[in-house]
Amino acid sequence: MKAEDVLEMTDEEIRVFEFDFTEDLDPGESIQSSPTPTITVTPAGGPTVSNILTSATAVQAKFTGGAVGTYHASCLATTTTQVRELCGDLKIGVC
Repeated sequence: MKAEDVLEMTDEEIRVFEFDFTEDLDPGESIQSSPTPTITVTPAGGPTVSNILTSATAVQAKFTGGAVGTYHASCLATTTTQVRELCGDLKIGVC
């Protein structure tokens, strides 16, 4: 996911989404695996988020289920120099 992207899934799907921080990172800056990045989906009723994995420039996570609707997905990641956030919309449709 980049800031302008909209994530989409159905209420029956299990999807892996990636939050790509590449364009936001300064030269030499990278995402740290500890502490584990935090991904939140609001409001309540959205998908369950699990299996968070990090690379030097991105965070991946598994999204499962959730009620039909539009949500706000946010990823907070600690880098070598600061805490960065990437967020956008997540739309869940009917299978």
